[in-house]
Amino acid sequence: MIFAAIIVGLLGGCAAGYVVSLRVTTRLAASSSRPRLIRWLAVTGGFLAVLPSGFMAFVVGGNIGGAAGASALSQIGPLGIAIGIAAGLALVLGLGITLCSLAFAALGLIVDKQYLRT
Repeated sequence: MIFAAIIVGLLGGCAAGYVVSLRVTTRLAASSSRPRLIRWLAVTGGFLAVLPSGFMAFVVGGNIGGAAGASALSQIGPLGIAIGIAAGLALVLGLGITLCSLAFAALGLIVDKQYLRT
């Protein structure tokens, strides 16, 4: 049951990070003169963040999520721990991917506005 929670948490975190990054990056790219540059930098940032965010998700998200699930959902037993682990992994991984993607997109906006304007 814990392995299924880990898989669900990792897939859910990647999907959530992708969806949130896509929506925000699309809006950021619309205000740029080179939207393709902004999108590619955001994609690059997202891919670069997957591995470090995955490690952080296991260390922080798994521990805190498992403990929160055990305390908040103690009446359903080990299922509460599994739900907490899945939620913790998804939250930390999704946030890591989103923040790194947005940081790269912001870098692209700065470069676009200062150096690439003609």
